[in-house]
Amino acid sequence: MPDIVTVERVPLSAVPVMHTTAQEIAARIADQASAQEAANYLRGLRTRIAAVKAHYKTIRAKVRASLDDIAVMERQDLSGWVEAETLVGGALLAWQVAEEDAAKARNAARLAEAEARATVIREEQLAALAAAAEAAEKSGERKAFERQAKALTKAPLYPVGTAKAEAAPKLDGVSGRTTYHAEITDEHLLIAAVIAGTVPASAVKPNQVWLNEQATALGEALRYPGVTVIKDRSLTTKRVR
Repeated sequence: MPDIVTVERVPLSAVPVMHTTAQEIAARIADQASAQEAANYLRGLRTRIAAVKAHYKTIRAKVRASLDDIAVMERQDLSGWVEAETLVGGALLAWQVAEEDAAKARNAARLAEAEARATVIREEQLAALAAAAEAAEKSGERKAFERQAKALTKAPLYPVGTAKAEAAPKLDGVSGRTTYHAEITDEHLLIAAVIAGTVPASAVKPNQVWLNEQATALGEALRYPGVTVIKDRSLTTKRVR
């Protein structure tokens, strides 16, 4: 069993006591002497901060070690169950996909048969209209039949005798779902699409971590289009012994 980590506050004896307030020190900075006094105070502050951080860093290390031990125990206890879940779940998913594909194929075949029947019926209707037009004695009647034939030709083809679409079988307590994810196959094409405005810029967000590393390495010599080097000033101090 992993050890239970006891979290204790940092002991006061481990850090120096700062008697003068920071507001007073900051307000007195006016010359070399007062600036040096503030620098000494700042060194003391950072020594205190380092001591507190070191205390809690040790605690976090113990917590992480305990969490690692717990994670190992969890994996060991779950290993057989997870393997069984993967095996049965994979087989069920494959069966369900096959059943869905088979149902789609049967529905497509039925629709094709219905469309073929509708085509035959339409051809018979057109033939009847053509015969009626040919047998018509008056020109007006013949044109009326021709207009009907023309309208029938342009009308949508409605499948005849189609049964209700067949659905894949369902299982109690288990349902399948389809999710999607994107995979970049050509980065240059994607970037070109962003530049062209056909893809949102969010698709290729800049690598800020890498840009910061380049700024640290090159400083003001960094010259990338669309990138500005920002200088951050700070103070470094030696620890009080």
